[in-house]
Amino acid sequence: MNIVANLALSQAKMHNAMERVSSGLRVVNAADDASGMALHTSLQGQIAGFQAATRNAQDGISIAQTADGAMAEIGNLLSRAYQVALNLANAAGTTGAAASGASAELNKLGAAITFIKTNTYWGSSSNLVLGMTSNVQASTLNTIALSSSYTDPSVGSSVSAATILTNLETLADNRATNGAIQRELEGIVAANTVAISNLQASDSRVADADMASEIADVTRLSILGQAGTAMLAQANKQNQNVLTLLQ
Repeated sequence: MNIVANLALSQAKMHNAMERVSSGLRVVNAADDASGMALHTSLQGQIAGFQAATRNAQDGISIAQTADGAMAEIGNLLSRAYQVALNLANAAGTTGAAASGASAELNKLGAAITFIKTNTYWGSSSNLVLGMTSNVQASTLNTIALSSSYTDPSVGSSVSAATILTNLETLADNRATNGAIQRELEGIVAANTVAISNLQASDSRVADADMASEIADVTRLSILGQAGTAMLAQANKQNQNVLTLLQ
């Protein structure tokens, strides 16, 4: 009877060891380690949360970069508009073809700025980035306000050079604010990446199997199983010998 019990025990242990080797996990079922399984499940949830938050923050960075690119080009157009407006305000440029050409260029520059604003979007045409106000769940605990500050500048033949200069200075402030938000999101992505790495290392220590030890265990249990089977066969043979003597 001891031979049968030992063989059954070896086979059960062999089954568990093979599960661990094939899955690479120390905790395959909750029965293997109840507290370990609970901690493993919790860590997996935290890792998934940080990964989702990191993707959100990266999306926020993309939006901020898109907005900054648009504002950079608007800044170039405003600089040109300021130059043209100064020329138009000059006494020699207020009449004739020069004035007409300058006025036409200012109007076109204003139209170009409006076009950039109404055609710079992220994800869908209804999601305009200039002046966007939304929230980004950039970490598992904190929500970051993604506000692409933007003041629509007035540019045209009837707008003074002083007004255009004020618009240019306001745009510079808007770009600075947008850049600060982008830098904040980049810092959060870096912090989340470190957190994910540390959590994955912790989860590995809790749930992953020691493959060298487990493979050695499989080998040992395999030998025990073979030995148990051989001994069971030997015991059965002895019983057969006794029956032969009784005949």
